[in-house]
Amino acid sequence: MKYIFSFIFFIATLSNAQEKKFGEYTFQELLKVSNLSFKMPRGFKETKIIKNNGHLYQLAIKDSATGFEARYYIKPYALFFPKNDVTYKENPMTYNFFVSSLLNVSGYILPEYPHIDIIKPEYVKYDMNADYGLNSFFEPKSKFAEGYKYCLAAAIRKDSVGEVYIFMLYNIQNRETRIIIDDILSSVDYK
Repeated sequence: MKYIFSFIFFIATLSNAQEKKFGEYTFQELLKVSNLSFKMPRGFKETKIIKNNGHLYQLAIKDSATGFEARYYIKPYALFFPKNDVTYKENPMTYNFFVSSLLNVSGYILPEYPHIDIIKPEYVKYDMNADYGLNSFFEPKSKFAEGYKYCLAAAIRKDSVGEVYIFMLYNIQNRETRIIIDDILSSVDYK
């Protein structure tokens, strides 16, 4: 009898050990679950993730020459919703989650609420093979963006697959800025 309880305990422990919580997935695993590809932008290298209360993210990359930093948060629907859930198909909460993220990253600066643009569907389809996109430019005032003057945030959704949130943090606006932003935005692509 003692061995049966030991065996049952071992099996229960083993099955619990195999189930990961969302925060335990690596960036590479989340790419795979979300059917995404990632290409490191020119001049960027992975940098450490800074724990903060502003917004979670799974990858941070930085260009030491320009000081640009990009932070990625991948939200695969397969890890959040049952397959027969209506939100799995077209998640109406993408906009709300983006607004919540902007409020956290901007430092809750109201009434100077960050302006949000909906990206034309043909652009997100062509550039990232996605179905829906949002972006917002603002001056962040939170610990999340400490040391940075500007933030361009983007949310990209692929229906039935998931969402990617990218926060681009930088201090200088010039001609090169647009090129760097384009490189960062084209670094992720739904397959």
